[in-house]
Amino acid sequence: MFFEQHEQSKMDEKCTIPPSSKTQLEVMLTCPVCHDIFKDPCQLPCGHSYCMVCLEGMRDFGSDIPFRCPDCRSDFGSTVEVQKSYSLANIAEDYRENLKAKKTEIAYCDCCPEKQSLAVKTCLKCEVSLCQEHVQHHLQLPAYIGHPLVKPLGDLSRRRCPEHEDEVLRYYCSMSENLHL
Repeated sequence: MFFEQHEQSKMDEKCTIPPSSKTQLEVMLTCPVCHDIFKDPCQLPCGHSYCMVCLEGMRDFGSDIPFRCPDCRSDFGSTVEVQKSYSLANIAEDYRENLKAKKTEIAYCDCCPEKQSLAVKTCLKCEVSLCQEHVQHHLQLPAYIGHPLVKPLGDLSRRRCPEHEDEVLRYYCSMSENLHL
């Protein structure tokens, strides 16, 4: 009895004190067993969610030992029915994709590859990312005047409209110098 209460209080501490490096959303999308973003999340009858692999690792198949939820310690007997949480799976997948996209947002200057200078702007017309030194040339030389400069883009296939940040640019008209979504 004391051991179960002690384990429960340790688990409560672990689950309620999010690490400072994680956002609240990331904490909510993290499996309490493997401490990773949910992969194939399943929900127990008590409402707690875990990765399917983690649940399978905790269950002793073919055993008469009752299965208990690691969070609330609810007893489900030896046969527990779990439901795949499709909405949680979709949210976790979107979050994982956003994390990947943010990691690719670091852009380096295309004009000085040997130095790997961080880009400060990306020219959508030339499709190059430019460091502070090279963006000055781009702003001053007559051939480049009017080129649309946006915040640096690590992956030019993910170009965003400067006015509508949720929209990916599809076309740039050099005649009218307009960006088209």
